[in-house]
Amino acid sequence: MNTGHNHRNKRNTLIILLKASVTVYLAVGYTENLQADYTWLNQVQGPRPACVWENREDVIYHDLSYNKKEVQNAPEIAPFMQRVWVFNTAMQWHRRPEGILCYSKPATLLLTGEHSVSDWHSDPVNEILSHGRATTFVKRSTNRRRDCAVLPAFQFHLGQNPILTLDVDQATDDWQFVVSVKGRSGTPLLSSGWRNGPATVNFNLAEALTKKGFDLNYAELHFVIGTWTKTPEDKASISFELILPGRTALVASLPVVRTVQQVDKSGVPIAAVLVDDKANLLTAADKVRISAKFKGKKAALEEKDGIWTTKLSGLTVGDYPVTLTAEGAAQSQTQLYVRITDGEFWQYDKQRHLFSRNRKIPGPLSGSYQGNVFVRIAGEQDEALVQGQKAWDRWDRSKAPGEHLHYWEALTTSEMDERFAYLKSCGWDLLHVCQHWGIWERLDAGGRIAPHGAEQIALYLRTAGRHGMAVIQALTHYEYATRVNNWHGTVPFRRYLDAGFESEDFLRPGRNPKFEKIFRRYLSDYVSLFKEETALFAMTASGEGDATIGHARAHDIFDFVRRKDRNHIFMGEPTHLLHKVPRSFTAGWRQDVFGGRTYAIAGRFLPEYDLGVEMKLYQLGRLSMAEGSWGASNIYAAFHHHALEDGWPDESWVGSDLYRVRLRDSLYLGLAHRLPKMVTWEEQIAEDEHRLIPVIRKHVDWTKPFQTPGVAVKLASDDISAEHREVLVQYEKAFSHLDLSYLLLHHDDPTPSDVEVVFDASAPYIEPFFASAGGTVPDKLKGSRPLIVTGNYALNYTWSRDRNTLLAYVYNVAGHFERSLPLAGRFYRKALPVELKIQIQSLPKRALKLRLYDVNEQNVHTEADITGDTTLDIGRTSHDYFVLITPG
Repeated sequence: MNTGHNHRNKRNTLIILLKASVTVYLAVGYTENLQADYTWLNQVQGPRPACVWENREDVIYHDLSYNKKEVQNAPEIAPFMQRVWVFNTAMQWHRRPEGILCYSKPATLLLTGEHSVSDWHSDPVNEILSHGRATTFVKRSTNRRRDCAVLPAFQFHLGQNPILTLDVDQATDDWQFVVSVKGRSGTPLLSSGWRNGPATVNFNLAEALTKKGFDLNYAELHFVIGTWTKTPEDKASISFELILPGRTALVASLPVVRTVQQVDKSGVPIAAVLVDDKANLLTAADKVRISAKFKGKKAALEEKDGIWTTKLSGLTVGDYPVTLTAEGAAQSQTQLYVRITDGEFWQYDKQRHLFSRNRKIPGPLSGSYQGNVFVRIAGEQDEALVQGQKAWDRWDRSKAPGEHLHYWEALTTSEMDERFAYLKSCGWDLLHVCQHWGIWERLDAGGRIAPHGAEQIALYLRTAGRHGMAVIQALTHYEYATRVNNWHGTVPFRRYLDAGFESEDFLRPGRNPKFEKIFRRYLSDYVSLFKEETALFAMTASGEGDATIGHARAHDIFDFVRRKDRNHIFMGEPTHLLHKVPRSFTAGWRQDVFGGRTYAIAGRFLPEYDLGVEMKLYQLGRLSMAEGSWGASNIYAAFHHHALEDGWPDESWVGSDLYRVRLRDSLYLGLAHRLPKMVTWEEQIAEDEHRLIPVIRKHVDWTKPFQTPGVAVKLASDDISAEHREVLVQYEKAFSHLDLSYLLLHHDDPTPSDVEVVFDASAPYIEPFFASAGGTVPDKLKGSRPLIVTGNYALNYTWSRDRNTLLAYVYNVAGHFERSLPLAGRFYRKALPVELKIQIQSLPKRALKLRLYDVNEQNVHTEADITGDTTLDIGRTSHDYFVLITPG
């Protein structure tokens, strides 16, 4: 998903699409407008804030650069913008058949001075000087009183380094040090409080994180030191040492995932190391012993060359926390997560263009990208997730600390469980997660799997699996680059740059063999950890970034991963926005299935008709919906409007009816078109719009063949931009009101034998009429329509070849709003109360089951046994409905 496109709107198109049955209203009060305070960016006057720095990653979201340097260089922004981050240079990786082991050597981590294992960042006008074991932060900025230096996204093993020691030797002005969890917005985790002059402060990081609810082995934290001067122009300096002292620790491998079939063959191998406070590996000769306790059993680990291993047996499908304990001359304890899956991986049924698992086809799947979740009173003791419309409507976001979000990498185990339990209750099947874009979590630590990221994505996967959902994982997101290119291209960790990486290396596989070796080591790590994870639905090379990284790199990643992992679906997303037919993008791509995105919908046309065309284009190219309907947060929109002044409106549609209706149309039009999946982007608040999808699809036999419609529209060419799409939208509108199903054909496709009439989109639009009204549509099709709805409703449907199964989305098109919102288009469907009758006809004379679902109320409106024609008189309504007819 990106915000780098300028979707141009043409008002004259609107005139073509608006008929007497459709009214356009100016939207008022349907989105939220926040008058935000941005004095925190470059604070020039008091009062002095309680915290010298707060986490604003949710405001940045995915941005890579800003047009205002005074914003880009502000304390909360500068460390994340086009900076070369340094991953913990002391981290060691041991790759073994039993697992991947990660620990720091030396054990004591110097975070300041000439031998620091990472780097500090600040406004470029400031200075960060290293001398011996100390660092001096020199404030030279003249446009703020509060200024900071930040060491971002530092990962380490909490057992090795539970305590952080700060020693401030000299400070010219008031100073403060804070610790913040990467991806967790709002008030920091820990603070020294405001101080003046020299001081030594110890922070128990392990205790603080445990108290907050974190229970994994690796942390990822921002360390921040800052000052408060008497005037913005004042120069200030702080000299300090920051150290994570090492201690003896038992370090388990990264999480282990095995199929039950593999367990039955060879058990579950696990590994650990016991390191002393100098990071030496302790062996059995050091008079220590290590045991594993799991499921009421105990197993001893054997040591060879400092690596302790054993095999666990007797485990069935499930998730197992394994407690490892070191006893004897050295004592320590840690936990390892072992997950046993059922070995039933998702597969793509190419013939039916649907997904299957355990040899069963459940029908179209739905879900969304889930990188953030809204949080009330973020950072405080009573902070809580905000899920669903009722919680959103109750939340007074005008009160401090206001609107905030946490990223997936910063959720605790209980928060992840709460979130995914709610999503499953809303009918979700799929989650989508990306990484390595801007400030987002990075699984690639520079040619090695990042241990915190590995643990957190393992938590994400097993939590999804426990709740009956599966995850689509992007292995990168857009290209690695030494410089940002507008809205894409992320600067990787310095390990790559030290290896001579240049931007062209990512786009041209083989150009830099050293880069290829390092990069593939990261991919190999990911595959070795998760190739037996059945909650991993599919992978992509780069998500929507496939279109930018290009065929060569996307296939290099695909081929490398496929050689090592033949269990999982691998998707491609070369179709960014459909200004051409899908085959123009997918030609030569070999991935299993492809995806498109709906961000350009409603920029020129009414959304329901634009979406109808989009879905039929997906059918033409055997695509699925990969992204769409992004509900950007209000704080993101307001930040762009007020602070950046870059043309964004001061509002968002998240939590509004506008957003909910667009999402609904995307999902239920997708269901009516039998798309294999409908996945949106960063869906929030309206998550329950999915609720009826699994309820409906469970009644359908998806293996049966479905009809080829009797009407076709033949495309003028492979170009479907501008005026070409306009003609298609006109036909979509006409046929959805004639209650006729139709399909699109390439300009060079033969006409299927079942098609009775073809409309030529290369010619000027011709309003379709039935022959009895002087048109070219045979009256045979008029009489064979399964449904007829009243004029202020439209429909899309799919009908089985035996006519025993019908799926139809019936939606209110009586009103519309006009308002331009980024990546949301210009027009919005607004249902108005009108009379609705649904006439059901042309069904076989046999017992059938009719179910009419009220999509607004998310329940069954009517359920009846029918044997022939019938009429449903709904009365006056503004609701949308889904008709399902199946064998009785």
